[in-house]
Amino acid sequence: LVATDDPVDFSVLANLTWQYEGMHTYGGNAGRTMEMLASGLAGMCWEPKVDWIQAQVHRLSSRLRQAKVPFAMGCDGVYLKAEEYFPGSGAASSSPRPLLGQSLAALLYLLVGARGVAVAPALLSTGPGHN
Repeated sequence: LVATDDPVDFSVLANLTWQYEGMHTYGGNAGRTMEMLASGLAGMCWEPKVDWIQAQVHRLSSRLRQAKVPFAMGCDGVYLKAEEYFPGSGAASSSPRPLLGQSLAALLYLLVGARGVAVAPALLSTGPGHN
C-alpha cells in the first residue's frame, strides 16, 4: 500500500502500479494477469489445439451417448445434467434443491478422479447440438 498527497509522486507511482497491481483506480488486472490472459487467448486460437479439444469432446460425448448418460454438449466439454443423477431432486420436486452440480462434481472426483465444475442450469440448453 502506497499513499501520497504529492501530485508528482502520485503520477509516478500510478504509472508504476499497473505493472504490478493493476490500475490504481480499481485494483484491476495487473500486467502479469493480462499476459496470462493473452497467452490463453493465443492458445485457444491455435488450430491444432482447438482441433484436439474438439476431438476429445466428440469422443467423450459419443461414449456418454452410447451409455445413455444424460448430458449437454458444448464446444469445450460436456455438461452432465446433475438433477438426473439424484432421484427426487428435479424441478417438479417440492423439497428444496441442494447444490446438485457441486455434489455431482465432488462425487465424480471422489469415485474416479474426474474434475468438473457446476454451471448454471441456463447453460444447459436443449437447442441443436445438445443431447
